Amino acid sequence: MLQEGGDFVVDICSPSSETIGQFEAAIRDARRLISLVNPALDTLMSRLQRLLLLAEPGPQARTAGQNFGGATAFFFRGGSVINASRQLHPTAMLELLVHEYAHGELFALGQEQVLCLNQDDERYPVLIRSDPRPMHGILHSLHVVSRVVGVIDKILQLSPAALPDGGASQPAFRDLLVRQHAYGRSSLAAIREHARLTPLGQEVVEAAVWRLGLQQAEPSYLQTAESL
Repeated sequence: MLQEGGDFVVDICSPSSETIGQFEAAIRDARRLISLVNPALDTLMSRLQRLLLLAEPGPQARTAGQNFGGATAFFFRGGSVINASRQLHPTAMLELLVHEYAHGELFALGQEQVLCLNQDDERYPVLIRSDPRPMHGILHSLHVVSRVVGVIDKILQLSPAALPDGGASQPAFRDLLVRQHAYGRSSLAAIREHARLTPLGQEVVEAAVWRLGLQQAEPSYLQTAESL
């Protein structure tokens, strides 16, 4: 299922028990911070990201120089795969969890209506990836980036004393916020120029634009559609 789009590694293997323990602790810490700043999102993550699989690139993937960060697939509902071959800074762990959750969220929202009418062989360059992406992928990138930005914005509104590390992570979160905004603007530019959006796709874009702070007024439907 993960290899369906041709982007996933050829094989994976299990990490060590020690690595699993380290990642479990890091994941719990990241989820506690998400719960602190956005309880509604934490609840949604508990419902839609119920399973996290820790894996490492397998022997064939390592030989081929293949790697991955995280992966979520349309038909793998409620689960994501996380690369446990390298330790993640707490900010990177939080970004990865929200990023992969947001893919699953958009898969759920789009299960009865596509986001756009563009064909997958129509590909466009965007900053978040080195290879040109189909428009559905670019819409996903805009959505997940906006979800991450929404969380980081709330984290940076906290006083340093309210953060578990006393504010030591604030510079890393600021750097991450700058990158996510750049990714979002790049994806949005491609969407505005090339996308043939469905009504659902238009709502997803409007919600992302609002989270990125690119328009002042909150879309009215967000008041009753908190999952967008």
